[in-house]
Amino acid sequence: MLGLAIIFLAICLATFVEIRNDYFGQNALPRNDRQSSTFVGDLPTVLHDVIPKKAATTTTPTAPAELTAETCSRAGGTWNECGSLCRGKPPGTVCAQICIPQCECTVGEKQCPDGYACASDLPAGDGVCRPDEGGGKIPVPPAKSVREFRSADGVTSVVLAADQTLTNPFEFYGTSTAFENTISWQVKQLDGKIVAQGNIMTLSPDAGVPGQFMVKGFYDAIPNSASGTLVVFEASAEDGSPIHMVEIPVNLSTNRTKVYVYWGNSKKNPQAQNCSLVYPVAHEVVAPGPDDPKAVAIAMHELLKGPTTWEKSQGYYTSLPLKIADPSFTLFGLEFQADLQEGVGGSCRTAAIRAQINETYKRNKGVKENPIISINGRTEDILQP
Repeated sequence: MLGLAIIFLAICLATFVEIRNDYFGQNALPRNDRQSSTFVGDLPTVLHDVIPKKAATTTTPTAPAELTAETCSRAGGTWNECGSLCRGKPPGTVCAQICIPQCECTVGEKQCPDGYACASDLPAGDGVCRPDEGGGKIPVPPAKSVREFRSADGVTSVVLAADQTLTNPFEFYGTSTAFENTISWQVKQLDGKIVAQGNIMTLSPDAGVPGQFMVKGFYDAIPNSASGTLVVFEASAEDGSPIHMVEIPVNLSTNRTKVYVYWGNSKKNPQAQNCSLVYPVAHEVVAPGPDDPKAVAIAMHELLKGPTTWEKSQGYYTSLPLKIADPSFTLFGLEFQADLQEGVGGSCRTAAIRAQINETYKRNKGVKENPIISINGRTEDILQP
């Protein structure tokens, strides 16, 4: 067997030498030239195909250059060592009062270094250079996403979505100078009936100085028309008449849905023998918009409004204080302001308040766990007997 193997190897070696002489001959190129592309291209196909091909190379996009005063000014931007977080934000936006270095630019102009684009929440005007995501895309809302409206005297400015549609809930913001820093707003359907209203404090540093405000509103009634008017004004200190008024045509939401709120009931639970016993009542409301698919925020707003006249006639009541500000939502619960427990005392009432909030939250959010209730960040020493 060993002899046969030696003979086989000898035959293979002889065959290889013969093939080499036939193809390369005595005119074979020097070694260095044989490694060139010209030589490889002249190889017979059968040999060319067995030579390992060079792997295709890919080009990795280079990261944007560091944004500095030099790169900013060279691109045509304006470097600001103490820029504002409000740059490129709509009027009325509340921003932290801190200095940040920025390369300021004008939307639509090439004023940012390579790898950056001029970003703004406004369709035109001021912006800042931010990293480009590729293809000219930057992480900002699309152009013309908001519109600004002003009162005839120029005192009040209101900004809202460009399509002027009020979903449920809805938001708008602005600036104004108001007596005692209080701005009023109303949403009216076509016949003038008010379907949502409220007041908001402006963040004015001093009397007579314009202050910013932001409103998150809820419908209090279902509109009977698909269009209406948003009215923002200051109530005159003299006679209460509206001044510095802005009237904006808006599209109203008329789609309906049901949410469930929980009340105590004096007929079903006489003398509140069980303090934590509460009962669900369905409320028909304006359905939430596509950007806020959860109904729990609307349900909490309905809960804080208190029972309707008909519900009161059926024995339903609330243990919550009246005129509580709508809570904000945290990862695991609800954040209230101090008005949740103002004037509240007694273990039975505090238990009833927690039960109303817990059951309303769970039913409309579709969860089984009670929310974590906090007041201005505190959870341990709130709603005490």
